[in-house]
Amino acid sequence: MIKEKLLILALFSIVLFHGFVGISFIIASVMSIFVLPWYLAVAITSLCVRVLFDHNECPLTTLENVIRKKLKVIMPSHGFVHDYVLNFPRTSKQLTVVLRLLLRGK
Repeated sequence: MIKEKLLILALFSIVLFHGFVGISFIIASVMSIFVLPWYLAVAITSLCVRVLFDHNECPLTTLENVIRKKLKVIMPSHGFVHDYVLNFPRTSKQLTVVLRLLLRGK
């Protein structure tokens, strides 16, 4: 029971950190255009765009999926933007329903 709660906490913290990393890449690419010389801004922006839109699976995604398999919860099926941004629960009632479904694995 304690191990399961620790895995749930780890999963939520990894998902939050993963979102933070993605947002940081977007902010870095936009800010570099205005702050740095053009030759550095092009390099940083192209790196950020390549990392964000690369078709290889991110190591954080792999770690999230391993924890999800151990917890036997639903796997995101349509990608990060669809599952976490477009369909993010906007009310506390929706969030409660999603958390119950995640913890049950149905």
